[in-house]
Amino acid sequence: MASSSKRPSRRKRVGKVSYYSHHNGWWVYYSENGEKVRRRVADDEKTAAQVAAQINGHLMTQAPTFFSFQPITIFNLQKEFIDHHEHVLRSSLATVKRYRTATQHLVTFSQVGQSDTFAHELNADEFVRYIRSIQVSPNGHKNARCRPLRDKGVRYILDCCRSMFNFAAKKRHLPPYADSPFLGLGGKRFKIEDAKRIFVFDEQTELTFLKGANWWSFPIFFTLAKLGVRPGELTHILIEEVDLDSGWIHIRNKVELGWRIKTGAERSIPIPPELVAVLRRVMNGRTKGPVFIRHQYLPDESSLGNVGLNRLCETVQARTNTAQLDSEEILTREQLAKIQRGVWRDLAVSFATGIIGNRNGQTVLKK
Repeated sequence: MASSSKRPSRRKRVGKVSYYSHHNGWWVYYSENGEKVRRRVADDEKTAAQVAAQINGHLMTQAPTFFSFQPITIFNLQKEFIDHHEHVLRSSLATVKRYRTATQHLVTFSQVGQSDTFAHELNADEFVRYIRSIQVSPNGHKNARCRPLRDKGVRYILDCCRSMFNFAAKKRHLPPYADSPFLGLGGKRFKIEDAKRIFVFDEQTELTFLKGANWWSFPIFFTLAKLGVRPGELTHILIEEVDLDSGWIHIRNKVELGWRIKTGAERSIPIPPELVAVLRRVMNGRTKGPVFIRHQYLPDESSLGNVGLNRLCETVQARTNTAQLDSEEILTREQLAKIQRGVWRDLAVSFATGIIGNRNGQTVLKK
C-alpha cells in the first residue's frame, strides 16, 4: 500500500495573520471585528511577512489595521470637517463659513430621498448633475432672486468637497486604497465658460469714471485703482499706518481687532505723488483713526472717532470682559468677532463697494 504524503501548506502565519502567494502576488488573510479580510499587499514574500507582522501587532493591541475604516455619514463628516477647521486649524471665520456653505450642498444632496448616506457610497457624478440643476441666492439672502450656479461656483463647491473627502481619508472614514469620488472633478482644469465679464479701463474711460464719482467715493476708488489693495485692506487702514512724508503705506494685520490680511502677509506699498495729495485731503488734519470714514460721520462726536491702535485694542478687551461677565460660558469665536466688528463700526470705517481694482497695472471694473 502506497504511503500517502500530506501536501505542504502554501500559507504562512504570523500570529493571527496568514499570508500566501496567489496570482503572482502575496496576500494576507485575517479576521477583524468578526469580518474576514483578504488583501493583496506585496509582490514578494519578505514584504508580505513584514506587513503581516504589523497587522498582527495591530490586532494584538486592538488598534485599527491598515485596511480597516470607520464608515461615516456625509452629515457627520461635514460636522467633523468644519469642527477641525474651526477649533484645530483655527481657520478664519469667513473661511469656515464658506466651507460650511459649499459642503452643505453635498449634505442636502445626500439626504434627498433617504437619510444617513455614507461617504463611501457617494456617487460624485450624480452630485455634479445635482448642483448644476439647482438655483441659489447669489448673496445668500432669502429674498434675493435665485439663479443657477456659475461654473466658478460649481468648481469651488467641488474643490471644498474634495478637501472634505481628503480629510475623511486621513481620518480613515473611507475604504483604504480607494480613490476619492471627487478625483478628476474641479481643480484648475475645470472648464469656466460663464464667468463675470471684467472690463479693463483705458485712460479715457478711467478718467470718465473717476470724474463721475462724488467727493466721498472718489478718494476710495482712486486709492483702489492706484494701490491695487483689496477693499477689506482699504477699509481697515489706520492713519498711523500711512507715512505721507516718505510716501509709503503699510498693510498690517490687526489680530487684536479681529481683522487680518487675506493671505496673512504684511507688506508696504509706495504711494504715488498724486495720491498723497488726495489722502492729505481725506485725513483733513486727523492724526488717528481710520483713513476712510463713513459718509456724513463726525469723528469728534464719537468716543472712538480719533483714537489709535492701542486704545482700540483696550476697547475690544474691555467689551470682551464685560460680555464674559454676563455670559455663563466662554465666548465663542463668533461672539468675539461680533464685539470686534462693533468696535470697527463705532470707529466709522467706510466699507467700500470693491467694484474697482488694479490688475497688472490696469484699472479694472467687474460688471
